[in-house]
Amino acid sequence: MDDFDILLKQRAKQETVHIPDNVDNRIKQTLDNISVNRKNHKKTTIAVAVAIIIIMIPVMTVNGSELPLISSIIDYFQGNTAQRYSGDAAVFEKYAVWISKTVTDNGVSVSIDNIACDGNFLVLFYTVTGDVEKTFEDIDGQVMPKSLYGQIRINGQKKEISNNDRYNYDSYVTPEGHLKGIIRVDISREKLTPETSIELTINDVCGKKGNWTFNLCVSPTAILKESKVVTVNKEACIKYPDREHHIKIERVSFSPFGNQILISEPSPPIMKNREYTMFCEFALFDDKGQAVDILPVQSVQMLDGRSGIQNSFEFIKCNKDTKFLTLVPMHFTGIADPPRQALTIEKLPLELKTINTGSIVINRIDFSDLETRVYYTKKGVIMPLRQYFNLVDQNGQFIYARMSSIVDRKQGIYVAVFPELDSSKEYKISCYIDNFRFDLLYDYKVEIHLE
Repeated sequence: MDDFDILLKQRAKQETVHIPDNVDNRIKQTLDNISVNRKNHKKTTIAVAVAIIIIMIPVMTVNGSELPLISSIIDYFQGNTAQRYSGDAAVFEKYAVWISKTVTDNGVSVSIDNIACDGNFLVLFYTVTGDVEKTFEDIDGQVMPKSLYGQIRINGQKKEISNNDRYNYDSYVTPEGHLKGIIRVDISREKLTPETSIELTINDVCGKKGNWTFNLCVSPTAILKESKVVTVNKEACIKYPDREHHIKIERVSFSPFGNQILISEPSPPIMKNREYTMFCEFALFDDKGQAVDILPVQSVQMLDGRSGIQNSFEFIKCNKDTKFLTLVPMHFTGIADPPRQALTIEKLPLELKTINTGSIVINRIDFSDLETRVYYTKKGVIMPLRQYFNLVDQNGQFIYARMSSIVDRKQGIYVAVFPELDSSKEYKISCYIDNFRFDLLYDYKVEIHLE
């Protein structure tokens, strides 16, 4: 099942995007046990890393003065250009620092190849070698890469929990059997200094216990010149028919690795006959009135050491020259419940009206000996899901893309990566058309000035 199917079930039960983790896990287990008629994929170890954990990777001890911000060739992108952050390869290579330091324990070596920090995100590229099983087989028989478990401290303080950590990683296994990965950590709430110390500790590598600990002093000063952080601290009351949210827009930040808006509320409202829901459904418009894209994140409930809730939402299609943003709350009003449609691809671009407030536009399909890439953009206000459509072959078999699309944050282009397909055959696009219903609550819009 893809994100549309899952969100449909969630909406039908709760009429809210967010559900508690324990319920989410039970739904996932149920969905995983449902047999799905899928096209047989090639078993490959070059696949998206599953959501095992939010956290971090080890680094080493280096003096900050020894780490100038110079361009570096990141081997991670040389090995596989289909990974979800390959759309950001150029900006990472511009600002990343080459490290190539290794720690070995219990027969397993972890190397930090490159590191980059822009004030919004700390990005780590790593390689795992040695005597450890680096893949596992999921419920559908797909061979998936394993991951790493650990923790991070910045300037001696434990990194705050962030909702924008959970999906920000990826990995694959090379033909030589090495695990290569990236972790992109949200550090927008951390206090950085000209020479920021980062302590990273790994205690589990692909299921093997050990101790891989590194320390780093890195200077983000140069790249911060390319960033913009606006402290907003604007409060608003958003009234829905069944609840109201008292939110505070704390900060908006623009940086080379991604833009974020930080929103907090003291406590979420409790809704009748169900658990609470937090504020997470809204649209953003730029100073020209154009909708910007909000990327998928996982909402969190409570943050360690804080009272209340803070959530960061990443957005694209605008930059630090933007004069203001307008936040417009969205109210879910129902599901049209149309049947899932399989549309013939007669010509491109092909516009898919997936929601009453916007569309997905399929612009290009590229076939190669390794994979099939479907390029698309978003038009209007679109729910931030990780998957919007599948392909269907001549026999009616569903063909599924990798879990997360590649995102070109600069141009606002997305790429869904499917398995290798025969370009001489015809395929259809499978999706829900005009499915979800949302109202944009302009009466409660919030103007966010950025100058």
